[in-house]
Amino acid sequence: MALALAALATVMTARAQEPSLDWRLEHVAGVAPAEAREFFATLRRGLGNGDKAAVCGLVAYPLHQPAGTIDSAARCEARYDDIFTVAVRRAVGRAQPDELFAAPTGVAFGFGELWFARCQGSQCPQGGLHITQVNGADDGSLSINASACSTSPRAESV
Repeated sequence: MALALAALATVMTARAQEPSLDWRLEHVAGVAPAEAREFFATLRRGLGNGDKAAVCGLVAYPLHQPAGTIDSAARCEARYDDIFTVAVRRAVGRAQPDELFAAPTGVAFGFGELWFARCQGSQCPQGGLHITQVNGADDGSLSINASACSTSPRAESV
């Protein structure tokens, strides 16, 4: 009995020492927590309403895939259901803001169905947060070239 209580206390202590999501967003992914929550709400609202223009406006282009490259919001809208599959929409729709996963490469929903990060360079002249990867195709092949998307120089592993 004492051994079980000691093991439980160890697990609870380890969980209590885990950095908060806000800390991980800021220090690991290089994204301000308020900005991540705003992006989360905007993306969720767009996907939930089927607003192709709004969702495709959040993407960092080009999108490379076996069937070709999606290089604009117009092409994204034309292939919307192929890119933002039911699995992707469901992952974002079911996610809660405190369940986001922060990594040096960005922030993920669910089991990595969709990632976003701070984007800079010619693909994102206005900067800000953008969708950098979509992993919801039947063959798992859809992803966005994230070379223009940077992470914080302060990124560290947790």
